[in-house]
Amino acid sequence: MEELLAYAYLIGEGYSLESFYESKLNELFIANPNNSDLLKLEFLSDNIMESIIYIKTHINYTKMNKQAPVLSLTYHKT
Repeated sequence: MEELLAYAYLIGEGYSLESFYESKLNELFIANPNNSDLLKLEFLSDNIMESIIYIKTHINYTKMNKQAPVLSLTYHKT
């Protein structure tokens, strides 16, 4: 979920990372089909701004994996 949060912040700043976000969301959901947050995000996938709001308001910041890898990708700011 940490990577989805990172994508959410970058997309909110104007970076065109929607395809990366969708790919990661699909990967997480396939691995965890019973996760209600991921299911909700799958339903919201056609509205990226609502997805971003959902992630920012539902992530448990105190349990974040501080060892999560840094995103390594190429992107273009729109």
